[in-house]
Amino acid sequence: MSPPIPPRPPRSAGQLLKLGLAQMQRGESQAAIASLQQVCRLSPHAVQQFKAQRALVSLYRKTGQDPEAIALCQDLCQHPHPKVQTWASQKLQQLTPSAPEPPPSEALGFIPLDNPPEASPPSQREVYRPQSNSPPPPEPELAFTLLDHTAAEAPSPPDPEPPSSNETSESPPTPASTENWRDKPLERPQERRSLKPPPLGRLRGLEVLTAILLFLSISLPLHGLLTAINELFVRTRLFRPVQAFFNNYNGQIALLLILCTAISPWLLDAIGRLNWGSRSFSLTQLGTFSPEAKQALRQLCRKQNIAIPELRLIADDAPILFSYGTLPRYARLAISRGLLNRLNSEEIAALVIAELAHIRHQDILALSGFLAILQLPYSLYLQSSRLGDWLRDRASKSSQSALVILYQAGFWLAALVASLSYGLFKLWRYPIFALSRLRHSYGDRLALEMSGDPNGLTRGLLSLAQAIGEYRRQHPEGGTLYESWEALTPLGDREAQISGQLLHHDAPETLLSWHLKSPYAPWLNLNQTHPLLGRRLYRFHRCAEFWQVSPLLNWPDATPVKPHIRTPGLFRLQGAPFFATAIGIGFAIAPALIGWIDRLFGLRYVGWLYTDRWWLLLGLTMGGFAIGTVLRFNAFFPDLKPNLYHQNPDWQKWLTNPQALPIDSLPVKLSGRLRGRTGTANWLGQDLVLDLNNWQIPLHLSSRFGPLGDLLPQPLRPLEACEQEVVVTGWFRRGVTPWIDVDQIQCSQGETPPNGHPVWSIIVVLLGAVWGAYFLVRGGF
Repeated sequence: MSPPIPPRPPRSAGQLLKLGLAQMQRGESQAAIASLQQVCRLSPHAVQQFKAQRALVSLYRKTGQDPEAIALCQDLCQHPHPKVQTWASQKLQQLTPSAPEPPPSEALGFIPLDNPPEASPPSQREVYRPQSNSPPPPEPELAFTLLDHTAAEAPSPPDPEPPSSNETSESPPTPASTENWRDKPLERPQERRSLKPPPLGRLRGLEVLTAILLFLSISLPLHGLLTAINELFVRTRLFRPVQAFFNNYNGQIALLLILCTAISPWLLDAIGRLNWGSRSFSLTQLGTFSPEAKQALRQLCRKQNIAIPELRLIADDAPILFSYGTLPRYARLAISRGLLNRLNSEEIAALVIAELAHIRHQDILALSGFLAILQLPYSLYLQSSRLGDWLRDRASKSSQSALVILYQAGFWLAALVASLSYGLFKLWRYPIFALSRLRHSYGDRLALEMSGDPNGLTRGLLSLAQAIGEYRRQHPEGGTLYESWEALTPLGDREAQISGQLLHHDAPETLLSWHLKSPYAPWLNLNQTHPLLGRRLYRFHRCAEFWQVSPLLNWPDATPVKPHIRTPGLFRLQGAPFFATAIGIGFAIAPALIGWIDRLFGLRYVGWLYTDRWWLLLGLTMGGFAIGTVLRFNAFFPDLKPNLYHQNPDWQKWLTNPQALPIDSLPVKLSGRLRGRTGTANWLGQDLVLDLNNWQIPLHLSSRFGPLGDLLPQPLRPLEACEQEVVVTGWFRRGVTPWIDVDQIQCSQGETPPNGHPVWSIIVVLLGAVWGAYFLVRGGF
């Protein structure tokens, strides 16, 4: 028996406004009045309230309720915005016995314009939840340039020209065009030519290479740790060496990889049920939220001759969807409650078709197996974090000293296990980056061929990004769901969070221009799980032109700019640690090859070079990394002088500058609210953001002793300042996603120790240089 259908959520203020205006146009005056009165009561946004009040005045007059219309206009005469006052005064003059009855559309014809708001724009996808008994938030400044698509429900004359304003450098560009991508009608090709299929052989080869790299990332640290433990026992003579630690476990590791891949559908089902409460979800239930998605699944699965994937509902308000499994008959399509509530039917259908393209071409097989491996340490991290929070809470409530000590010891053990598990998860993610990017790139092309709707896919991705940005703004602690499944989701975690929040203020073509115009963006994207969003949307744009339909977005010239005369040098300096490491590996391989040739021909001159190849590799690699880090150090961490701080940055300029690189290291001193995960789950400070007026910028923190220092007690842990107003100083860096390397955080409780990043970098350099030299001199441990 299938589980009950999730109840539809209450309508949001935006949905009620749209419903009321539609009822008004149909002549359902009383129903429209009821809907619009709810908007006035529920909506915290001045724009929505004024639109509802403006329509109510017209409805009151139409239904003969002149006293109510007069009272409402009198209230609007006290509105803080002068244009609203003027409009209300004009209506009051018309509300006389001799005044002619205006047509209903007049109430929607006047759309005054003014400066953009400082408050977050309203979302028509947000699900309304009953408000608490706390006093309502103060009404934000009315912003008439923020037009949602409810205004398009009725005909209206052209908007008046906006008055000039003195905007500060922090102000985003005028967002009058930011809703165009949502309002613009979607054109679909009547006849379309087939696209060139992607070379799937390249994807299969990369899957094999990724499996080898993941195997090595598990095998080498494991055997290295076991060998080091036995070596320590031998040298200290405190314990006898453990014989099992000398064994080779490569066979067991390979078997584990194969087994996790084979059972990945059921293993990931169990993990989703344990961590996120996922459960089965029928196609009929999906149809109640998106009839288009239900129809598309049935028709496309029948056309492609594959089984309809098993649907899984994630009982979480975070908007997310992804697919996993092995063969198409064992595939799963997971959709969250938040996505069903925040996106409309057409957008859900577009994203579902994109996931079905992955299932059809079986590019989920390898990645599902790899992700099943990654979910093991991540699940341990989540459960250890929850245990640590429980133990810490018990310790704070206990009055017995012995129990407090016991709980505190258990808490620190849980925090250590959670931190180590999280470190393993981050380490094992690196081998899958290239496969994940190529899979999504091919998946976009396959989804275009399957759906034939590039504009629908464009709007689906943009709407998903905006929904994720809204959710992460409201729930900064809710990043674990996105982080754990990131490789399978349509959008990267941080990319969707930042882009989605800024989409309220900037047009996508402006916001994502750095992805297209920066000559080094593809290189900086190598440590990401997804292709650059701007380039993905531009590919949809080109496909729409190829099929001779009007594209949803109007991209300018997408040719990368010519690098500035100093930019190539900065880019080489940016990658100095990695380039120097590669050179060190080359210097190690060359003599090892010479030694191998010597042994092959029995010359016995330099055969020892091949015998000591591993120590040469370790020593020269560490030495190269240390030298590269030293070369980059001064440019990466310039002095932070008070007269050089940027306190009111021009974010649009910084985020769209195609010449920007992380090594630019712009010194900033910013005020905002510190937000992020709480408790043991964020013990390393890995998920903290600074909440500014319009968006949240990620913070990278480091103690002077790196991750080891984060595990030790600290006078003021950054986590303790969460949900407080803080002042952050550090270096702003523009990469694929912007971030701030934090130097110091100041809050009401004090301030964190400064210079964490520079000091830790020096320690890493010294350790790498000394250890590398030791290997080269001793030829081993």
